[in-house]
Amino acid sequence: MEEGKGVAVTSSSSLADAPVPDNANVVEPLATDNGGSLSDDGIWLTDCDEEADEAFYLNREGKRRHEEFYNAGYRDGLSAGKNDAAQDGFNQGFKDSVMIGYKWGINRGVTSALVHIPNELKLKLVGTEEKKKEFQNLYEAVDSIGTEDALKLFYDDIQRGPEC
Repeated sequence: MEEGKGVAVTSSSSLADAPVPDNANVVEPLATDNGGSLSDDGIWLTDCDEEADEAFYLNREGKRRHEEFYNAGYRDGLSAGKNDAAQDGFNQGFKDSVMIGYKWGINRGVTSALVHIPNELKLKLVGTEEKKKEFQNLYEAVDSIGTEDALKLFYDDIQRGPEC
């Protein structure tokens, strides 16, 4: 026993068995699973809670960023797909229409040129009065179809599909 302290401490006794001075504030320790005191558990739980909170927030942030980049990638892919499909459609439509438009323009230009040249030159080019009237009728038929009407005819022809 140490002198002047008022508390006997032996190697085999616990603090709970030691006498308490009269002027001391006594707080009973809470029971714990590991036999430690409340302050030991508080420190242990605080470290664990901080690690758990950090892991929780990192996991939540990771999920949020995954979703954000997934959605951005989806939108970019959708936009690129639409552009590719539109470009493919344009390329096919251009390919289909360029020759038809070219032939239509040639037909319109030739008939218009033949109609507007002098009569004696027409007979030399065409040969007979009957052929001259055929070209005149062809010109009138072609000239009566405006650009919008020609496009509608072309569209209707495409919708019908290829003729076998």
